[in-house]
Amino acid sequence: MDKYAELYFYVDDAHGMSIHGKHGRGFVLSKYNIHPQMAMATSLNKAFATGGGVLVYGSKEMARKVGTVGGPLLSSGPMQPSALGAAIASAGIHLSDEIIDMQAQLKDNLYFTRLMLEKYKLPVISQAGAAIFFVGVSMPKLGHNLVKKMLEAGFYVNLGVFPTVPMKQTGVRFTITRLHTFIEIEKMVSTLANAFPIAMEEENITLSEIYKAFKVPMPEEALIEKSVDSVIKQSLQLKLNHYASINDIDKKEWDDVFEGKGTFDWHGLHLLEASFTGNEVPQDNWLFDYLTIKGLNGNIIVATFLTTALWKDDMLSPKEVTASIEIKRITDPYYLTSKVTCTGSLLTEGEHLFIDKTSPLWKEAVQLLLQKIYVLQEKYKSNNIVLRDFQQPDIVFDDLMVDNGFFKVSMPDTHAITAMPWNNKKEFYDSLSNKSKDHVRKHVLSNNDQFKVEVIKISDWEEEIDYWYGLYLNVKNKSLELNTFPLPLKLFYQLAKDKNWEMLQLTFIDETLRNDDKPCCIVFSYKSKNAYLPIIIGLDYAYNLKMGIYRQALYQLVLRAKALGKQKLLLGFSATVEKQKFGAKPIATHAYMHLKDSFNVEAISSISMLTKAAHK
Repeated sequence: MDKYAELYFYVDDAHGMSIHGKHGRGFVLSKYNIHPQMAMATSLNKAFATGGGVLVYGSKEMARKVGTVGGPLLSSGPMQPSALGAAIASAGIHLSDEIIDMQAQLKDNLYFTRLMLEKYKLPVISQAGAAIFFVGVSMPKLGHNLVKKMLEAGFYVNLGVFPTVPMKQTGVRFTITRLHTFIEIEKMVSTLANAFPIAMEEENITLSEIYKAFKVPMPEEALIEKSVDSVIKQSLQLKLNHYASINDIDKKEWDDVFEGKGTFDWHGLHLLEASFTGNEVPQDNWLFDYLTIKGLNGNIIVATFLTTALWKDDMLSPKEVTASIEIKRITDPYYLTSKVTCTGSLLTEGEHLFIDKTSPLWKEAVQLLLQKIYVLQEKYKSNNIVLRDFQQPDIVFDDLMVDNGFFKVSMPDTHAITAMPWNNKKEFYDSLSNKSKDHVRKHVLSNNDQFKVEVIKISDWEEEIDYWYGLYLNVKNKSLELNTFPLPLKLFYQLAKDKNWEMLQLTFIDETLRNDDKPCCIVFSYKSKNAYLPIIIGLDYAYNLKMGIYRQALYQLVLRAKALGKQKLLLGFSATVEKQKFGAKPIATHAYMHLKDSFNVEAISSISMLTKAAHK
């Protein structure tokens, strides 16, 4: 602070107040002097035992400034007269010699507690000098289990749980006071130690996993557990298979589970692997992992594929927030980005996680899957885990995910036409609502004859593909609703020559509209077993508003899906109003996330607040 005039130091010493230092001034002030650029906050609610708080400033000017402009940021009020009277009495004790004896009594109790925790070999994470202890449990489900068992035994403890701590670093917290006796302390610790292995077995969590979650080395006595860990986890009933490439998996076995659910059948994933490996920039290189869990009969109970890639942390943020962040990325392209391990990929949508819920072991299989994903997260050093594109509400599954360290988040609606009973254009038009008929008639059929529609099955013409890529970049650079890195050109060369993909191209019949014969729209679509999936679109925005190019493309995609005899047309995220005009239904989707570090999320939240304030 002496060196850097703009560096200010804010210290929270709530847990050091009273129990440390002369007159109970706290840990900080017993060790350091107040600096002019320093502010310290402490609490009168904890060891001081009354209510309210204290702010200590390094200078009168800082105190004046906070008092002048800080009022609107406060939500508290003055102390109640009874609490104020108690605070005055407590202050009197602090200023007398009585506090010296009290501090000594508490210090003895804290030392005895540490000895008991060591005696009973509990995974203590916090060894600080405060009166609060933290015994690690890793997952919230184990913490809730232990709190319940302790309460039934007559002891009140609580949890340190997300978002106060990272999801996988949940812990049981308890407070020691000077009034506790040694007998009471040992009884509580021994009860917790007896409940611990029972709860771990019930929640299928091992001691090695707890120490690993906190990145703390295991005591030597517990290392033997690792040697039997995998046997315990699989319970001799489940077998997890891990593959690094789709080429290592039997095509029929994979397609029996995933064909028709998206662009991630065996063939679709083969193309993705070829497109997102060996590229120049990190965001274009994905790591692929394929996981299946089978029962003793060999049937798949759980299956998924994962990609680990660089994501923009503001991917789902409001476009105003994303726009401000993109300005920063002009000079720092990887600003607020994180490595993410997710089910599926940034180029796929749909049911990425298969679960056979008719199996009595499906929950155990999901837990085994999550433990493997955590291992992959550590291996790849990815910050986030995302399990995405769930559509059906499931309270049981929600609870299972929360217990295993995840929280649920809403995603943008996806859209689908799930039935096409009509046989021709007229019947399709007649199947629409009156409002949709009016929209299609005015904005699509009125200029339908202005477009030449082509379906291109294969192309190796580089100039053509490069132009299509430019149309795609028009859309990518304009849309901030789903903010991702641009797809690599290499992908488009792969799509253009793949038999399961096709390109729907729109060109103006009257070439004078554009003074050339180049297309105004291109859509890359995947043909799965029973569904048609438009995945990538490119537009010439100079003519989109006047000629309704996007609407025309949607209309032609519906007709193309029917012509191919597909049962479903999956239209993906965004443009809800436009897609509904053609009979698509919005489908609510959600995901489950686990964050190892929430700094970037909190930074984006701050940017969002500043952006809203600026607009106001």
